[in-house]
Amino acid sequence: LETLWSYDTDMRVVSTTFPKRCEAVFRPRHGRRWKTACAADLGISRATLYRYLDDPSGVPNDVLAALAALETPLRPSLDDHGMVRLASSALVAVQHQIDTRGFVSTPYPQPVRRLFDIGAARNLTEIRRHLWPTDLASLANLAALPLGLWAGDMSWDRDEVFTEVRLVENGEVTPECRDLAVEGRDPELEGIERDGFESLLTACARMEDGDAFYTAWRRCVVERPVLSTISEAAATVPGLTDLDDWTGFVHRFYDAVPESLAFGDHVKTCTVSGTLLRRARRGYHTESRDPAAIRAASEGQHGTKAFRPRQTLHLKRAFRTSWCHPGVAELVLAKGLEALGWQVSLWPRRDRIDVEAVSGLGQRLAVDVKDHLSPFRLARRFDGFKEYEATHECFVAVPDYVVAADPRFSERFENLRRSHGKPAVALRSVSALLRHAEDMA
Repeated sequence: LETLWSYDTDMRVVSTTFPKRCEAVFRPRHGRRWKTACAADLGISRATLYRYLDDPSGVPNDVLAALAALETPLRPSLDDHGMVRLASSALVAVQHQIDTRGFVSTPYPQPVRRLFDIGAARNLTEIRRHLWPTDLASLANLAALPLGLWAGDMSWDRDEVFTEVRLVENGEVTPECRDLAVEGRDPELEGIERDGFESLLTACARMEDGDAFYTAWRRCVVERPVLSTISEAAATVPGLTDLDDWTGFVHRFYDAVPESLAFGDHVKTCTVSGTLLRRARRGYHTESRDPAAIRAASEGQHGTKAFRPRQTLHLKRAFRTSWCHPGVAELVLAKGLEALGWQVSLWPRRDRIDVEAVSGLGQRLAVDVKDHLSPFRLARRFDGFKEYEATHECFVAVPDYVVAADPRFSERFENLRRSHGKPAVALRSVSALLRHAEDMA
């Protein structure tokens, strides 16, 4: 942005005007509540905003950059691709509020307000079968439809992988929605996961048996995405309380459950993933994509855990997405291999792969389990098995419901890998891989 030039050339001048700039942007639209809206759009707490308003010299560059972007006059319109990306960004912002607060608060996040403003302007000048969204209800309705039905010009989708994609499925934003929102990555979720992973590796380095602690903690977050109290983790993971700040370590992975998600003195959990259930028009809503979990939740089936305000914790979304949900299939695969007589290691070498197995005859398997509904996303991001390729038979495994939903998933995955010049990788469903292991043994 051209407005960023002054950050390097004269930080002192920019910083001294920070309070006036904030007030100029937010007071005209929000009146007396302008500071609340300002903190929300800058991605900081109100307490932090007040500190910056009192002492502008300490305002970090990323906050100044966010303010500069908000000061830039909005274009009256965007092309169709821009509208799709903006809608995706709005949905991600709404999902974040639901995750952290249990509800959507006002003022709406800035991407949401911008989408509705530009959508209303475009609706006045265009004739469309599906109007651009101008409120949360119309946004939710469009997001549940395949993108190709409402996104207009799809010429930007050169690989034709987004036409059938939905931005919201089963009440949750999809990975493809996050891809479109931020051009293929979610910096916030990636930062949270990286911070937690690095803290886990640091803890392992201080342990006598760091590999055992790594596996025990990974297993904890898969099997216990909800903790009635933090002491549940202490009782589950040997060595956890030996860490200097073990409660701080746990809070890198878990957040307090908002009271709005509790059912009185308890919370309800998914019968498959163990993650929190939310109220729905029919039964409950689960973020698990397993049809068995969705069916059970909609029929009112659930687990129960005691709820204590500010003490009951649930896994942060970054770790639910990357560790917990794939971990359910990882445990199914590990238990199945053990039942067939294989010796199994979960997350060996501190997660170089997900499952390593050795048969009684000395045959070796290396498996990475992925919970991707899109073969395009998986084909593009998977980096291979590296040192395991020379000594193990290597597979990417996906939950059975992924292949059931798309019988051509494996074929499309292989074709996409080939078209992007990436080495071939064998892909199987979990049950198909277990049958293969049975034949090998």
